[in-house]
Amino acid sequence: MKLNTMLTLVVMVLTLVLFSGCAKAPVQELEAAKAALEGAVKAEANIYVADAFKAVNDSLEAAQAEIQTQDAKFGLFRNYDRVKTLLEGVTNAAAGLSQQAAVNKEQVRAEADTLIKQATAAIDLAKKKLAKAPRGKEGKMVMMQFQNDLQTIASELTVAVQSQEQGQYMVARDKAKTVLDQVNNMIAELGNAAAMKAKITSMSK
Repeated sequence: MKLNTMLTLVVMVLTLVLFSGCAKAPVQELEAAKAALEGAVKAEANIYVADAFKAVNDSLEAAQAEIQTQDAKFGLFRNYDRVKTLLEGVTNAAAGLSQQAAVNKEQVRAEADTLIKQATAAIDLAKKKLAKAPRGKEGKMVMMQFQNDLQTIASELTVAVQSQEQGQYMVARDKAKTVLDQVNNMIAELGNAAAMKAKITSMSK
């Protein structure tokens, strides 16, 4: 009887040792890392610091994959040290992402604002050049095409302005940049056409 009691006690002690020695998944750390990354998304870090955000998100996914790997092991062989290191890095980096996103967002907003103003001025200049462009028989159709193209470009600038007002600064910046390039090309073409017309006129005299 005493032997059975002793064996029972030994089994209980060994069981306690086994369970106490089993590493546990860092659930709180995982939730903290997820929350920090969600905060970065709200700060639009995935847009304004996209590459850095992807790297941090990849670390979170690696940590989750490592948790699954360790969970599949026998209790005594589980080790979550790498997971904890990854999660700590995610949590710390996410705060930095949010701050950098705010800086980059303001920079893009300012760039978009400048480009919209430049594009608006360029469109006005193009309209003036169109109004003064020669209207000979050969050039009439060309000028009409220029006018149609300019109207289309102006409508694209309206989209850029609306995007800026809605806080979609990157869309506004890229759209305004495209508009500005198109208008500048048109102004150059109008200048070339005017120079060619002047040259022909002088030669015919």
